[in-house]
Amino acid sequence: MPPDISGLRAPASLRKVLRSGLLPALFLFFSIHCAALGRPVEIQEESHREELDAAEVTVREVFLMGTVATIQVRGAEPSSRRKLAADLITSLERTEDELSTWRRSSELSRLNQAQIGAQFALSDSTCEMLKSVFDLSQRTGGAFDPAIGRLIEVWDLQGQGRIPGETELKPLLDRGGLKGFDFRRASCEVVRRVDTTIDAGAFGKGEALDRLDGIGSRFENSSWQVNLGGQVRVSVAPGHAPWIVELASPEDRESTVAEIVLSKGSIATSGSLLRDRWVEGRRIGHLLDPRTGIPAKYFGSVAVWHRSALQADALSTALFVMGPKDGLEWAEREAVAACYLFMEDGVLKVLSSSEFQKMFVKGRGFGER
Repeated sequence: MPPDISGLRAPASLRKVLRSGLLPALFLFFSIHCAALGRPVEIQEESHREELDAAEVTVREVFLMGTVATIQVRGAEPSSRRKLAADLITSLERTEDELSTWRRSSELSRLNQAQIGAQFALSDSTCEMLKSVFDLSQRTGGAFDPAIGRLIEVWDLQGQGRIPGETELKPLLDRGGLKGFDFRRASCEVVRRVDTTIDAGAFGKGEALDRLDGIGSRFENSSWQVNLGGQVRVSVAPGHAPWIVELASPEDRESTVAEIVLSKGSIATSGSLLRDRWVEGRRIGHLLDPRTGIPAKYFGSVAVWHRSALQADALSTALFVMGPKDGLEWAEREAVAACYLFMEDGVLKVLSSSEFQKMFVKGRGFGER
C-alpha cells in the first residue's frame, strides 16, 4: 500500500504531554459553523472539560503498511504497557503480511496473481474481511470498490502520474471492479474471472485496526490508541478518560479545526491535498472514482466515525468519491457519522450528518451516547 497521510493527528497539547510522560487536565472547546444537510447552523459549544488521568504513557512508533503507526498505551505498570504496545505492533505486522500488495507473498497479492478461472482458497480472516468489502461496495453503489488495481496502474498513481486515454479506460471499466471476482462466501473461495486486482489502500488500515480488538483485554487497567497513517482506533479501560485526537484543516494539515473525544471505535479521514499531482496542467487526485475510472474531484476532506475501523476506512473513501452533496445525503439515509470540511471563499465550511452532530457537535464525545 502506498504511503498515506490523513487529516487526523495527535493534538499539540497531547504531544507536549507525551514528551513529559504525564497527562494533565485538558480543556476542550469546539466553536465552528456547522450544517446539517446543507442548512447552516452556528453552534457555539460551551467549554467542555475532561480530566485525563495522570498515568504515564508508553509511546511506540513503527513504519507499517507503507505509513507510520503511533501506538500509545496508558495505565497499568510500565512493563505491562510495553508488552501491550509490542502485542499491538505484532498484530499490525501480521495483518500487513496478509494484505500488503507490495509483498508478493501476501495472501492478497497471491489472490491478485491467481490464474484466471482457478479457485483460490481464503483464510478465515480474509474471508470475513472480503464479506464486509463486497457488502460495502454494494451498499455504496460502487463508490467504494477496491478492485481498481489496473486503474491505479494506468493512471500511474504510484509513480509520476499520467493521463490515460478513453480507449485505455473503457476496457478496464467494462471488466474491472469486484464484479470481476466470483466470491463464494459459503466455501470461502474466490475465482478471478478477468485480469483485475484488489488494492487494500481503502480498507487495509481499517482491517488492521479492527484486528486489535481483544488484545487489550488481557491487560487490566490499560487504555490504548493506535494512529495508523492518520486513521485512529482507541480502547478505553473502565474508569479511564477518553483519548483526544485533532481534526486537521483540509488545506493546512498543521492547523486544527476540532478536538475529538474518542472512547471507542475509529475515525478515518479521506482527502487528497498532499498526494495530488499535476500532469499536463491537470490536477490528478490519488482517489479514483471506481464508477467512472477517473480521479474523484478534489473539494477538501471528509471524516467518518464507526465502531468498525474497516467500515470507517472504506466509508471515508466512498464519501469522498461521492462528494459533499451526494455523500451527505447518503450518510443521512444510512445513519453514518460523517463530516465534510472544505474552504469556500477563504472560510472553512463544515457539513455534517445528523448522526455526526448527535454524537459529536452537541458536545458529547464519540461512543459516549
